[in-house]
Amino acid sequence: MKETLYEIAAALKAELANAFDPETGEIDPEAEARILALEGDRDHKALDVIAYAKNVRMKLAGIRGMKGYVNEQLERLRAEERALERQLDWTGDYLRMNGLEGINLKDSRGSVYWKKYRGVLVSEDADLSQWPEDCVRHTRAPLKTKALEHIDAGEPLPGATVIEKVTPVIK
Repeated sequence: MKETLYEIAAALKAELANAFDPETGEIDPEAEARILALEGDRDHKALDVIAYAKNVRMKLAGIRGMKGYVNEQLERLRAEERALERQLDWTGDYLRMNGLEGINLKDSRGSVYWKKYRGVLVSEDADLSQWPEDCVRHTRAPLKTKALEHIDAGEPLPGATVIEKVTPVIK
């Protein structure tokens, strides 16, 4: 049996070209048997290819289904992450609003200490093309730590404001 459909098709074409008696037009019985065998090989190989294609289609459908499920789960996790981040922010605000800012506490359930934070707030309309290259990512997003270094060195960056706040560190 030939290995590929291409080889089988070529052998079948060659067999058909020489299968008929040029004088009588009748098919040679041995050539007919070889043609039938090649056709059987061809059909078998074609069905193998069809089975393979069907298997690939099923795998693809499975992957697409899983991708949809994974995307749904990622979106659910992102929403949960945002909610938990808001809850964590709220706890710091709650402690701050109730006069605990700067008061360090600790017991067996956990601890809180207050940490000064200094960073850069970048306005939506900041023209990053006027910023030094080392302050901007390749995606044209600001690198706030680098921007703070430039501002501290006395270099103004349009659209950037230095912010300072005290944040709780809860452990």
